Amino acid sequence: MKTNKTHTPDPAAKGFVKRAFFFDGFDGSEYILLPACTYDGNRFDALHKKYPPMFERNEVAVDMPLTICDIPRLCKDESGKIEVTTGELATPCIGIFDSKRRKAHFIFTAQGFEGKNFGLTYEVGKFTVSWPSARNRCYRGGPAYAGADEGAYIAETDKIEIPYQYLEFDCADIPCFLRLYLENRKVTGQKCSRPGGFDYNKVWRALEDAYNKFHYSDQYGLYTMAEKRENSTSGNSGAFGFWQAGWIGGGIASYPLLKLGTPKTAKRALACFDFLVSTQTPCGLFRSIMSGDGTFYGDGFELFGYKGLEDYHLLRKSADVLFFMYKHFAVMAEKRIAIKPKYIDSAKKLADYFVRLWDKYGQFGQLVSIETGDIIAGNSSSAVIAIAGLCESYQYFGDSNYLRVAEAAGEYYYHHALAKGYTTGGPGEILQSPDSESAIALLESYVCLYETAKDQKWLDYAETAAALCSTWVVSYNYEFPRQSMFHRLGIKTTGTVFANAANKHSAPGFCTLSGDSLYRLYQYTGNKLYLELIQDVASAIAQCMSTAEKPFYTSFGPPRIMPPGFINERVNMSDWEGADGIGEVFYGACWPEVSLMLTIAELRNILE
Repeated sequence: MKTNKTHTPDPAAKGFVKRAFFFDGFDGSEYILLPACTYDGNRFDALHKKYPPMFERNEVAVDMPLTICDIPRLCKDESGKIEVTTGELATPCIGIFDSKRRKAHFIFTAQGFEGKNFGLTYEVGKFTVSWPSARNRCYRGGPAYAGADEGAYIAETDKIEIPYQYLEFDCADIPCFLRLYLENRKVTGQKCSRPGGFDYNKVWRALEDAYNKFHYSDQYGLYTMAEKRENSTSGNSGAFGFWQAGWIGGGIASYPLLKLGTPKTAKRALACFDFLVSTQTPCGLFRSIMSGDGTFYGDGFELFGYKGLEDYHLLRKSADVLFFMYKHFAVMAEKRIAIKPKYIDSAKKLADYFVRLWDKYGQFGQLVSIETGDIIAGNSSSAVIAIAGLCESYQYFGDSNYLRVAEAAGEYYYHHALAKGYTTGGPGEILQSPDSESAIALLESYVCLYETAKDQKWLDYAETAAALCSTWVVSYNYEFPRQSMFHRLGIKTTGTVFANAANKHSAPGFCTLSGDSLYRLYQYTGNKLYLELIQDVASAIAQCMSTAEKPFYTSFGPPRIMPPGFINERVNMSDWEGADGIGEVFYGACWPEVSLMLTIAELRNILE
């Protein structure tokens, strides 16, 4: 590897300082990691679509190539250039696995200099760090792109530092590469202290109160996924938000509310579970979304203008439900609440569906027909939490078919996704882009497989999945602009989690799990890196909750203060929503509230 440093000293024009790294002999076959941004260089088929993107009928197949949004990426023919800033990464670094020479290369740098993020550019064989960022096209989400970055006035006497640390290791494969990243992601010594000092009894009460005030619909007797609007004229305590199965909270939030809530809250949570079971279709799946007028919709974004996709169902949603049904059962048993026969029948019907699906296709796919259950869009790891759900089904019912399919799927997704250095398509609005949601779901599944089958192989796979998860978790405390709300509130980014590579923001917590599989993995292996990782994640969420003492407010549109108990999903370190969006949020309650409730329910013992 060779390096050089150049800059433009002409004080009459704006320019850039650049430090370039050259790798001899690279041919484009190298695995390229920019943590939380590019996985294998994002060398996949891509579609340019407005937000929210969705596959049309002619773009999908059971055996379709993995297809992502038009995000920063290299092309399949090895052309192209990735241009991002450190604000788009979980750690300011690049990792490269050279499979031909069996070498892992890591170049770590810092966030930036004098309040401006460094720019990071990669094209085959060349990696450049620039100050300020020197993108020719600036990603703005959607996906959309804006023009080039502007340079800065740089005089001959200016002293501008672009620090870096280069590490090289012998490395056998991508799982080894990912573990090396986990071991070294904090090597630069940047600030990475956690927030602390929270009264989690008080935090829980605020969450529960907000859920009952802003998320509960008297009309339907349900907790909704979006907060009710205060301008309701329906005679209820607020207009209905929306309900959905799985993903960002439906069929999930009711579990911690049932476990930790007051009797009134627990009764409401149980009613939500009862309603969920009532939405099961003949093939075993659960209806995707119910709007405020009681109409059910699919996951084809009909409300956003897509036509003819009404039968689309994001299978991850029903997979989430399968896994969480048994968590509900456990709480019901603890509280001596009768587990109705229809609940048991519903869980078995869904587990049987996943067995039939696997036996027919040898994969779970991403989008399926809500009516027939057949795969519409395949080749994604979106629904891998079904593996954990099938393990729970085996333990509950004793049917060996559930464990058979769970083990077969565990092998399949290891070799077709994890061992290649990515999991994809967990969220419903990123096509099949790389994401952390399917990564943490796969980790949960491997830990469940180990707990169920007691085979060391699953623990080994779980360790690789944990290493992949670490690439999505912010490893340091980002310095927000001084005028931003996050700077004024002292928000620490260590332990926040990027959801996916298409939406360029970090967030409070995993969507939508506590991540207690990391803690269980630590207990089984004794590796303290897993404990550190989950402590980082678990400790980062509560600081992002609006409180009476420390209210969050939005500068997007008219300024509004968020009520106590609200947590927004945005931890904006990048300018994907514009420079004014860094360290700011939009108004609204979001799924991190569910992540925090799960964290308190399952990881209270490690919270600081």
